[in-house]
Amino acid sequence: MSEINYSTAPIRIRPEIERANQDAWKHIAGPGSWWTGAERVAIAAETRAALDCALCKKRKAALSANMMQGNHDSISDLPAPAIEAIHRIRTDSGRLSESWIKGLIAAGLSEGAYVELAGVLIATTVVDSFHRGVGLPLAPLPKPIEGKPSFYVPEGLEYEGAWVRTIPAAAGLAGPDEDVYFPEMTRGTPHVPFVNRGLSQVPEEIRNFARMVKANYIPLGIVGDVAKYPQYLRALDTLQTELVASRVSALNGCFYCTTAHSMILRVEDKQKNAGVNMQAVVSDVDLGDAGVKHGSALVKFVNALKTDWDKLPETRKELRGKLGDEGLVDAAAAAATFEGFNRIADSAGIQLDPVMAEFTGGIRELLGLDRFNARTRAEQ
Repeated sequence: MSEINYSTAPIRIRPEIERANQDAWKHIAGPGSWWTGAERVAIAAETRAALDCALCKKRKAALSANMMQGNHDSISDLPAPAIEAIHRIRTDSGRLSESWIKGLIAAGLSEGAYVELAGVLIATTVVDSFHRGVGLPLAPLPKPIEGKPSFYVPEGLEYEGAWVRTIPAAAGLAGPDEDVYFPEMTRGTPHVPFVNRGLSQVPEEIRNFARMVKANYIPLGIVGDVAKYPQYLRALDTLQTELVASRVSALNGCFYCTTAHSMILRVEDKQKNAGVNMQAVVSDVDLGDAGVKHGSALVKFVNALKTDWDKLPETRKELRGKLGDEGLVDAAAAAATFEGFNRIADSAGIQLDPVMAEFTGGIRELLGLDRFNARTRAEQ
């Protein structure tokens, strides 16, 4: 198997990130619930190929992706609905729609296979984005492990308001998936954020993503609980971390994550009286540090990682000069994590629950975030 090894990397990578990425590669290589190991590795390869697809580039630039028809530049023998799913989720996740998913299912891609495909794509994207962020070459994809899919379907799946079924976040889950939301999320915790449930139709995908999130960001079970952040933060403080999270999400057009993490940033700003200029989340104009220490360098780095790889060496050097190797690694890890979170939210059609919708009304109006949601509706 092709393994990820950072022992000779020119920058020190935290051991927990290395282990999580190694585990992700092993996870991709083996058979899942709906796809063989060979098919899962093909999904990972197709995820990378999507970035060079001419049709995807035309769709991304179009007012509506539906305006552009044609064939994807595919490198695998995966079924056509799977190719379409991979390319759209990887390159234009902020404009997916329920009708699009229904079209894939009508064309023969089962809902479970779609969720698993998204999980493999997300794991690949997180690892690749981290490598790109810290300046490492992409890791060779793992060699497939033989075996048949399990065709496992969890008990109690429901349509909770997303476009795919999820395991409800009720305390006291029992059976083989009782740990799917992890102890800190099910024991005494009445609410599991909806995005954390997006991959739960294929439990191994959410378990793998949770391992990556814990290494790169904070444990999945405390996302949104600002009071518990400090003990897990490393080279970046909460304001810096959430500025990265919010900016990545805004550039991806992810309504759910931009709303949620802009709100976390705003709450932390009020607690620290830092004077954060929240427009830094959505503005294409350089607003300086915007009340966040080295905020300008962080935003430039995220912008380059998302939209202009030619500028990555320059922005990486600037960020490294201000925050050191550890700061660069943590910024790249946080950015990569939200490449994953955004695609969970948007591929599953995760919606704001009523409490969150009411609580975030002010920040959505301030930053004009409802335009992301309106754009998705327009794709219907």
